[in-house]
Amino acid sequence: MIVEIIRYKLCKDAKTDDFLKAAEKMIPDLKTQKGLIDWQLCKEENGNRLEILHWNSLEEAKTAAKRVLELDSVKAFVKFMDEPTTESTYFETVKKLKK
Repeated sequence: MIVEIIRYKLCKDAKTDDFLKAAEKMIPDLKTQKGLIDWQLCKEENGNRLEILHWNSLEEAKTAAKRVLELDSVKAFVKFMDEPTTESTYFETVKKLKK
């Protein structure tokens, strides 16, 4: 399993309600991406955002990363991100605890 972490700040003019509405509109398009297991949107104490995505493979994750940027719902969501602060990293799951 691959874990994709995307960390960013919101643009200064971004309104949280509008950002969350854009996230909701994006979810149906995310669900159609091959290999996506799940997606989480998190907020740090300082207000920065963190997205956690789980994928079946690195190839599927990278293919989807390119493809989703062409979707209108994703374009609308990405407009809320402060691009210079955006970082994306992929991790391979080495060990997982299941309760």
